Amino acid sequence: MRQDVRAARRQALGFSVLVLLFAALYEVAILRAGGMRAVPGVILFGLMWVPLSVSFALRIVGRESFAEVGWRRGPWRGLALAYVLPAGCAGFTYGAALLTGVVSFAPPEKFAGHPAPVSLWLSSAAMDATLMVAIGLIGAFGEEVGWRGYLQPRSIRAGFRAPLVFTGVIWGLYHLPLIVWGDYTLTAWPWLTAGLFMATIVPVSVVFGWLRLATGSIWPVVLAHSSHNGFFQAVFDAWFAGPLEPLLAGEVGVFSCVAYSAVALWLWRSGRLARAMATARASR
Repeated sequence: MRQDVRAARRQALGFSVLVLLFAALYEVAILRAGGMRAVPGVILFGLMWVPLSVSFALRIVGRESFAEVGWRRGPWRGLALAYVLPAGCAGFTYGAALLTGVVSFAPPEKFAGHPAPVSLWLSSAAMDATLMVAIGLIGAFGEEVGWRGYLQPRSIRAGFRAPLVFTGVIWGLYHLPLIVWGDYTLTAWPWLTAGLFMATIVPVSVVFGWLRLATGSIWPVVLAHSSHNGFFQAVFDAWFAGPLEPLLAGEVGVFSCVAYSAVALWLWRSGRLARAMATARASR
C-alpha cells in the first residue's frame, strides 16, 4: 500500500473516531441537560461544529492545506440545485404521505382556529424557506467542512470501495445518541427510527457527496444540508402530522429514503457519479 494511501486511511479513520468521541461527550451533556429542546440553539450549533473543529485541528497538527476544502463559490447552477433538490425530496416525501393518508394537514397549536390555515402555511413556508435555510447555514457549515471537506476526500484517497457511503455511515453514527436516547425524533420506536435514519442518510450522503465532487466547492453542500433541514423540519414537519409520520414521512422516514435513493440511483445509472469519482481519484 502506498504511503499516501496509508496516510489518507489513518486520517479518515482518525477523524471518524475523534468526531464520534467528542460528539458523544457533547451529546451526553445535552441529554443530561434535558435534551435538544431544553438547551439554547447556540449549544446545538456547537455540536454541529464538532466535525469542523476536529478537521481544523488535524490539518494544523498535520500541517495540511486548507485549500482542498473547496472554498471557491462554484457554479451558480450548483447552488441552485443544492437548494431545489432537498426541497423536491421533501415535497415528494410529504406529497406521498398525504396521498397515502400517513399525514394530514395540522397547523401548529398557536394557529388553531385561523380562518385561512392553508394560506397561512404557504406564507409561513415562503418565509421559512428563506429565513430558516439562511440561519441553518451556520450549523450546516460546521458539519459539511468536516464531512465533505475533510472525511470524503480522504476516504477517496484511501481507496475505500464506497467512500461516499462510508462518509454517510460516520455522519449517521454521529447523530445516533440523540435519536436513540434523546429527542432528535420523538417516537415510540427509537431503535427502529435510528435504523431508518441510517438507511436514509447514506443515500443523502451519496447525493451530497456527488454535489461536492461535481461543483468542486463546499458551498453547494452547505446549502443543500441547510435546505434539507429547513424544508423537512420547518416547512413540512411543523405543519403536517400523523401517528406514523416519524416512520414513513419526516426527514428520516421511508418516503424520504425512497426520494434520496432514487436520486442516488439516477446519479449512478446515468454515469454522473462514476465520472465525478473518476475525476476525484485521478487528481488525488
